Amino acid sequence: MEEKTFKKKMYANEYAAYSGYPLITVKNWCKDGTIPCDQLGRRYLIDVKETDMVLAKNRNKKMMDREKIGPRINKPTVRKHCKTFDYLAELKNLQKA
Repeated sequence: MEEKTFKKKMYANEYAAYSGYPLITVKNWCKDGTIPCDQLGRRYLIDVKETDMVLAKNRNKKMMDREKIGPRINKPTVRKHCKTFDYLAELKNLQKA
Protein backbone atom coordinates (compact mmCIF):
# COMPACT_ATOMS: atom_id res chain seq x y z
CA MET A 1 0.00 0.00 0.00
CA GLU A 2 1.32 3.42 -0.94
CA GLU A 3 1.82 5.92 1.90
CA LYS A 4 1.10 9.60 1.41
CA THR A 5 3.96 11.94 2.17
CA PHE A 6 2.98 14.36 4.90
CA LYS A 7 4.42 17.86 4.76
CA LYS A 8 5.23 19.58 8.02
CA LYS A 9 4.61 23.01 6.50
CA MET A 10 2.27 24.07 3.72
CA TYR A 11 1.37 27.28 1.99
CA ALA A 12 -2.10 28.69 2.70
CA ASN A 13 -3.59 27.43 -0.57
CA GLU A 14 -2.23 23.91 0.04
CA TYR A 15 -3.54 23.91 3.61
CA ALA A 16 -6.97 25.10 2.44
CA ALA A 17 -7.15 22.19 -0.01
CA TYR A 18 -5.88 19.77 2.67
CA SER A 19 -8.27 20.91 5.42
CA GLY A 20 -11.34 21.81 3.37
CA TYR A 21 -11.54 25.35 4.73
CA PRO A 22 -11.94 28.19 2.21
CA LEU A 23 -8.67 29.88 1.24
CA ILE A 24 -9.88 33.30 2.36
CA THR A 25 -10.70 31.89 5.81
CA VAL A 26 -7.24 30.35 6.16
CA LYS A 27 -5.61 33.64 5.11
CA ASN A 28 -7.76 35.61 7.58
CA TRP A 29 -6.77 33.24 10.38
CA CYS A 30 -3.11 33.83 9.44
CA LYS A 31 -3.57 37.60 9.42
CA ASP A 32 -5.27 37.78 12.80
CA GLY A 33 -2.97 35.21 14.45
CA THR A 34 -5.55 32.47 15.02
CA ILE A 35 -3.25 29.85 13.51
CA PRO A 36 0.56 29.68 13.75
CA CYS A 37 2.27 30.61 10.51
CA ASP A 38 5.20 32.47 8.97
CA GLN A 39 4.68 35.16 6.37
CA LEU A 40 6.98 35.02 3.37
CA GLY A 41 6.22 38.12 1.35
CA ARG A 42 2.54 37.82 0.52
CA ARG A 43 2.41 34.07 1.19
CA TYR A 44 1.77 32.28 4.47
CA LEU A 45 3.69 29.16 5.47
CA ILE A 46 1.56 27.17 7.91
CA ASP A 47 2.79 24.56 10.38
CA VAL A 48 0.25 21.80 9.74
CA LYS A 49 0.55 19.82 12.98
CA GLU A 50 0.30 22.88 15.24
CA THR A 51 -2.53 24.38 13.19
CA ASP A 52 -4.56 21.17 13.32
CA MET A 53 -4.11 21.08 17.11
CA VAL A 54 -5.11 24.75 17.52
CA LEU A 55 -8.20 24.37 15.35
CA ALA A 56 -9.25 21.18 17.15
CA LYS A 57 -8.81 22.92 20.50
CA ASN A 58 -10.88 25.91 19.35
CA ARG A 59 -13.56 23.62 17.90
CA ASN A 60 -13.82 21.69 21.18
CA LYS A 61 -13.98 24.92 23.18
CA LYS A 62 -16.82 26.27 21.01
CA MET A 63 -18.73 23.00 21.37
CA MET A 64 -18.36 23.10 25.15
CA ASP A 65 -19.58 26.71 25.23
CA ARG A 66 -22.55 25.79 23.04
CA GLU A 67 -23.50 22.95 25.41
CA LYS A 68 -23.55 25.41 28.32
CA ILE A 69 -25.85 27.77 26.42
CA GLY A 70 -28.12 25.05 25.09
CA PRO A 71 -29.49 24.44 21.63
CA ARG A 72 -30.33 27.33 19.38
CA ILE A 73 -34.03 27.90 19.04
CA ASN A 74 -35.20 29.87 16.05
CA LYS A 75 -37.93 32.25 17.08
CA PRO A 76 -40.70 32.73 14.54
CA THR A 77 -40.57 36.10 12.88
CA VAL A 78 -43.60 38.26 13.42
CA ARG A 79 -44.63 40.17 10.37
CA LYS A 80 -46.00 43.62 10.90
CA HIS A 81 -49.11 44.21 8.88
CA CYS A 82 -49.98 47.45 7.23
CA LYS A 83 -52.52 49.18 9.49
CA THR A 84 -53.97 51.38 6.78
CA PHE A 85 -55.13 48.49 4.61
CA ASP A 86 -58.77 47.52 5.20
CA TYR A 87 -59.18 43.94 4.04
CA LEU A 88 -62.97 43.79 4.35
CA ALA A 89 -63.49 47.03 2.42
CA GLU A 90 -61.26 45.81 -0.40
CA LEU A 91 -63.12 42.49 -0.46
CA LYS A 92 -66.46 44.32 -0.81
CA ASN A 93 -65.00 46.39 -3.66
CA LEU A 94 -63.95 43.22 -5.46
CA GLN A 95 -67.40 41.71 -5.04
CA LYS A 96 -69.05 44.83 -6.52
CA ALA A 97 -66.89 44.73 -9.63
